[in-house]
Amino acid sequence: MPLVFRLPAFRSGRLVVLTAAPAYKCPAAPYEAAMLLEHDCRKRKVRDAVQIDLYAAEPGPMGVAGPEVSKAVRAMVEAKGRIPDRVMEPPRNESRTQR
Repeated sequence: MPLVFRLPAFRSGRLVVLTAAPAYKCPAAPYEAAMLLEHDCRKRKVRDAVQIDLYAAEPGPMGVAGPEVSKAVRAMVEAKGRIPDRVMEPPRNESRTQR
C-alpha cells in the first residue's frame, strides 16, 4: 500500500528517508521529503512520538549546488527538530572476480 494511504494511520515510531546512491535526478528530494514528513507529523500532533531519520549518500545536502546552499539546506533540515542528516559512505569500487 502506498505511503500516502498509510501515513494518516502512523502515530508513532520511526520514519526513514534514504538515498541508496549519490546520483539521483533531484538532489533536493530527500531533504524535501523529510521536511514534508515532519510537517505532516506536526500537523497531526504526533511529531513527539515519531523519529524521522534522513540518510543521504552524499557528503552534504545538495552538494552539487555548492557549499553555501548545502549549509543552508542543512540548517533548514536541522531547524525542523530531530531530523538528523546522516551521511552514508558511498559504495567502494572494488573489483570483483566472477567465477
